[in-house]
Amino acid sequence: MEKGGFKPEQAIEFAKMQPEHLRRDAMEAFHKERISQKEGIALIGGEVLDTIFAQPDIDLSKLEEMIREQGRDAGLSSKQMEIGRALVKEYGKRRDRLSSLRKKDLSPNDLFRESVYLRSPLKPNERVGVDWRTVVVHFRVPDRIYPTLRGSKDGDRSAGFFDKKRPFMAFERQGTRSKTTAVHEEQHAMYHMVREVLSKKLARTLFERSRPKFNEFVQRFRNEGPYRPAQDYIGQAIRSNTDRIKDEIFAYTRDGARSPRDIANVLLEPESDGGLYDYFNQERLSLQKMLESAGKDPETTKDIIKLFLDEHQEVVKDSVSAIRKLTEQEGYTFHQAFIFLMDVPVELWAKEVDRLGK
Repeated sequence: MEKGGFKPEQAIEFAKMQPEHLRRDAMEAFHKERISQKEGIALIGGEVLDTIFAQPDIDLSKLEEMIREQGRDAGLSSKQMEIGRALVKEYGKRRDRLSSLRKKDLSPNDLFRESVYLRSPLKPNERVGVDWRTVVVHFRVPDRIYPTLRGSKDGDRSAGFFDKKRPFMAFERQGTRSKTTAVHEEQHAMYHMVREVLSKKLARTLFERSRPKFNEFVQRFRNEGPYRPAQDYIGQAIRSNTDRIKDEIFAYTRDGARSPRDIANVLLEPESDGGLYDYFNQERLSLQKMLESAGKDPETTKDIIKLFLDEHQEVVKDSVSAIRKLTEQEGYTFHQAFIFLMDVPVELWAKEVDRLGK
C-alpha cells in the first residue's frame, strides 16, 4: 500500500486477489477497516458541517485545518482529504454568492424580481418573504405563482422545493404555514452541494444509474420465465431511484417534523392517492407492460407487481430505520449520519449500518 492512509479502492482489489479459501476472511478484514475509517470520516465531516451551520461566517482555513489535523489522526488518504477540502471550497462559493445578494440590501420583493424570472410577475398587493439560510436564500412566495416557479400544475400539493438550476435558492408557498419547510429544503441544497463534490472527485459513479431497458427485459421474460428477470429488474429500478430516495430521507430526517414510520409512509404513498414521492410509478407501469408484451398471464403479472411493491417498501422502511439507528442508538449527530451514508446506495444502508461494531 502507498503512503497516505487506508485506501478502500486498493484494499478491496487486494482482498479479491486472495486465494478462494482466504478470500472470505480477507473481505471481512477489508470491511472492518473500511467501516472504521468511515466512522472517522463521518465524525470529521459531521463536525465540519455542524460548525458551518453554527458559524456560517467561519474562516474557511479553520475548516481546512480541522480536516487536515483530524484526518491525519483518522488515517484518511490524501484523496479523502482532498474531497474534504473540495467540500469546504464549494461551501465558500455558495456562501460568497449569498453574500453578494445580501449586500445589495434589496427589499424582499425587489430581491425576488431581480433573482427570478417569471412570466407571471408579482402583483402590486403581493409580498414575498425572505429567510437567509446557511446555504440558500429561502423565498416564501404567493400560492398563485408557486406552480409557475416549480414548473408544475395548479394542483401541486408540495410545500416547497429546492431549485437545482439555481442551487442557492429554495422556495415555499405561503399557504403552507410550515415551520420546517425551510429546514427541509435547505437540506436538499446541502445534499446537492455534497453530491456535486463527490460526483466530481470520486472515480466511480455514485448517483446516476441507468434505467432498465424495456426490450431487453421483454426478451428475458420470454426466454427465462418471470421470476429471475423480475428480481434483476427490481434491483435496477431501485438503484435508478436511490439518489432521489436518499435525498428525501435525509431532508425529512433533518427537518424533524415526522416520526420514522411517518417518513416511510409519506415516501411510499402511491401517486394515485396523492403521494408526492411515488418514484417507482413509472417502473411499475413499465414492468406491467413488459410482462404483458412477453405474454405472461394476469395472475403471474399480479404476483410480480406485488413482489416489486414489497421490495420497494422494504428498502424504504429499512433505510429510514438505518438512519434512525445511527442517530438514536449509535449516537451520531444528523450531519455525521449524513456523511456516513451519503456515498452508500440507499438499498445498502441497513447492511452498512449493521457492520458498525462488528
